[in-house]
Amino acid sequence: MAFPPLAEILPHRPPMLLLDAMTAIEVQSVTCSATVRAGAPFVTGERASSLLAVEYFAQAVAAMFAYKARGGDAGPFRGLLLGVRDLELEVSHLRVGDELRVHCREQWASGPVAQYHCQLSRGDERLASGAVTVLRGDPAEFAAAARPDLVEPAS
Repeated sequence: MAFPPLAEILPHRPPMLLLDAMTAIEVQSVTCSATVRAGAPFVTGERASSLLAVEYFAQAVAAMFAYKARGGDAGPFRGLLLGVRDLELEVSHLRVGDELRVHCREQWASGPVAQYHCQLSRGDERLASGAVTVLRGDPAEFAAAARPDLVEPAS
């Protein structure tokens, strides 16, 4: 199955688009690939902090939402990372040249909020895992719907 380029469906742009491609998608999960590249944000010398896993997780989940929401000529999908739980970093750093696999599976969803258990791996080696909680959709639209009294009337 061919997936669209992530730059077409996510609001991220290089150098902040850290994922290379979506490689698999199911009803409640997504898998993406990424390569740690020299000169990329957060890379110092030949390595980057493994805390970068959180951004890989968030971008993979966003890619899944965007792919599912994509219909016709739908533009980039927006959302918001609300939090991270149970983050386990098996290594302190990622290395330039590492070819990574990011896999996220839905744990629960309630309205626009959902939580995904995610894992970052290099080959068969687990590098990081944790759960990310996200808001699906444009945060401004949810804020306006939740508190219409705070939205200024259009002139």
